[in-house]
Amino acid sequence: MSLRPGTPSDTVLYSILYKWLSVALLIGGMVAVLWVYRDYGIIWDEPNHHSYGEGILAYFSGGMDISIFPVPADGQFTADNAFLIYGGLFDTVVALAVAIFGGDEFETRHLVTALTGVIGIVGAWKLGYLFGGFRAALITALILILEPTYFGMMFNNPKDTPFATGYIWTVYLLIRNFEHLPKISLGEALKLGLAIGWMTGIRVPGVLGIAYFGLIGTLYFLAPSWFSATETSEQRPFRGFGPLVKSGLIIGGICYFLMLLCWPWAQQNPLINPYEAYKAFSAFQFWNGFVLFDGAFTRAADLPRHYLFQYLLVKLPDLMLLSVFLGIGLGAYRLVTRPAAIPRLHLSQHGFLIFAIVFPPTYAILSGAIVYDTVRHFLFIIPVIAVVSGVTLHQLVLLAERTRPRIAPLALAAIALSLSVQLWINVRLHPHQYVYYNSFAGGLAGADGIYETDYWANSYKEAVERMLAFVERTEPEGYSTKEYRVNICGPFLSGAHYLPENFKVVPSPQEADFFVAFTRVNCHKSVLGPTVASVNRMGVLLSVVKDLRTDPVEPDSDG
Repeated sequence: MSLRPGTPSDTVLYSILYKWLSVALLIGGMVAVLWVYRDYGIIWDEPNHHSYGEGILAYFSGGMDISIFPVPADGQFTADNAFLIYGGLFDTVVALAVAIFGGDEFETRHLVTALTGVIGIVGAWKLGYLFGGFRAALITALILILEPTYFGMMFNNPKDTPFATGYIWTVYLLIRNFEHLPKISLGEALKLGLAIGWMTGIRVPGVLGIAYFGLIGTLYFLAPSWFSATETSEQRPFRGFGPLVKSGLIIGGICYFLMLLCWPWAQQNPLINPYEAYKAFSAFQFWNGFVLFDGAFTRAADLPRHYLFQYLLVKLPDLMLLSVFLGIGLGAYRLVTRPAAIPRLHLSQHGFLIFAIVFPPTYAILSGAIVYDTVRHFLFIIPVIAVVSGVTLHQLVLLAERTRPRIAPLALAAIALSLSVQLWINVRLHPHQYVYYNSFAGGLAGADGIYETDYWANSYKEAVERMLAFVERTEPEGYSTKEYRVNICGPFLSGAHYLPENFKVVPSPQEADFFVAFTRVNCHKSVLGPTVASVNRMGVLLSVVKDLRTDPVEPDSDG
């Protein structure tokens, strides 16, 4: 199927050009991943997920003995063992990659995660192609690659990046099959089962994909003409009830299998435990720390309902944000002024695309779910937003080609310039792209002290490297032999993993020679001492190293 109109950009010459530019982008993206994946640090959540993956391998090799995991006897999970209510499909894939290929386990993890993120970009490209052809697909892929939150988390986010990949492919496959309802081919049903099963194998709310399929099937029975390319669909849709149920059973069966495949806790009670996990996700209570929002520290459970939407408004790049609002506005205007000119199938497909963006955060807000760490819990909607943005920009250029051919190249140049500026910003932030804020927040400098920056300690790798360079420069004779003691605020392994053997991690700053801290909850202010190394981006401090060997260790009055 195709939603692409006959346009100047659909000529053979243009199609070949944009197709090969897309191929070049994919190759360039893969090269970039291989070039930079070692630059990213270990974020807060990674150690638990790494241990979880290794534990799952041990679970299978040791006779599936659940006792190797810290399953609470009373069934009440805490922050220390909440990872057990997540499916371990992606963590198992990573653990297998580490076992097969060796090397630094976290670097291997980052490479596998990044490649999974690239698959998500390919899914966004295909959805963009579905709606607008090769040019829309190319613009979509460029927008997503340069989206700082997605790219910055593409290397070391152990849950949200792989989940986002499953989500964009699920949305793509569902929309692609609208006009084929009620009969979905076996191949398409298998692909949908794999995409949705991949999501549920990471965390059980991935069953949202099954709910989407059920919603689409219900709407088909209520209004079959909205799912027909000719709008002459037979008005007895219940003749297709059997094929649709058959497809649903195939999709659901694959999904259920993949969900349980690498989830030891759920395997203990395959009917009840996944439901208990879903309830736990719906009322997530495992972390209720302080979050910086609007310049004040607030408990996660007490954050205002507009928290997520406000963060989306300040985190998405300017071009992406503006084009999405413009696209929705122009679409609504056309719907009001020329509804008969739009095929119903196109309306239903475009409507579902917007629904796939709006529904998840709206449901989370109305249900009172706890959301924190800026937009990372909803990273999965960003690839879909990129599709809307890319298709909108394609349509604007298309409009110029039809009405003002002379300005069409200028429109393309303006898009290229905006993307180039975004690329430069990403280069300046590297490898901490996810701390980006758009111009509506005043950029990163304007957001400093108002919103969270490096809340996941990605900068600790760089901070430790700078600390080691300082010690080697100032004490070359003792650098490799003398014992140094280091205290790390928060996620200690994010820094400890990069320390030589003679640098020992100690539990308190009173015992330490050096103190490594990021700026989350003013951790960097909790201990006094001269700063000997720091990590900064665009004039904003992300983390520091303090020398505690000469100055007293005292709490800062502003801490």
